[in-house]
Amino acid sequence: MDDINSKQAQAANLIRAFHRLKSEHHCLYDAIHQVEARAKSLNKMTQLTEYLGQLSELRTEALSLTRKLEHHAHWEDNELFPQLSVYFQLPDRPDVTTSLWMLEHEHELADLFFGYFLNEADACLTQQKRASCSSLTDQLLQACRLVKEHLQTEEETVLPLEAELLTRTDQGVALQ
Repeated sequence: MDDINSKQAQAANLIRAFHRLKSEHHCLYDAIHQVEARAKSLNKMTQLTEYLGQLSELRTEALSLTRKLEHHAHWEDNELFPQLSVYFQLPDRPDVTTSLWMLEHEHELADLFFGYFLNEADACLTQQKRASCSSLTDQLLQACRLVKEHLQTEEETVLPLEAELLTRTDQGVALQ
């Protein structure tokens, strides 16, 4: 009986985790789209003061996005992925295990692009000058592309496990 209650609790926790994952991804996609829109409009600015104001706001939004991504990754690494590993016995499923490992480390590349943008934006704001070319926003847009691809791959890897969990629960398999 305790084993059945434990399995029910694990399944319930995972269902909540899947809902949280989808909710956070929705918020992250919204934040990414906002950053992308501002980045694309930045290069169209002709007045230096307008450009620097937009750059400052873009820098703030990009920094906020990186913090949200860090918080999300921390939750995944410390809560979601361990729960998935235990419940679905992922060591026995190398395709999923490999995908999750790659996802955990994939964001490092996006972090490099965000870092480049933030460093260059700081230099422009400190020196009160325009970036010499569009590479400033190109780096930020590349970071956004990488994060969107990361989120999509994560959904393609993790969300089928939700369907499997729901099927198991409907069939009573999760309770055995």
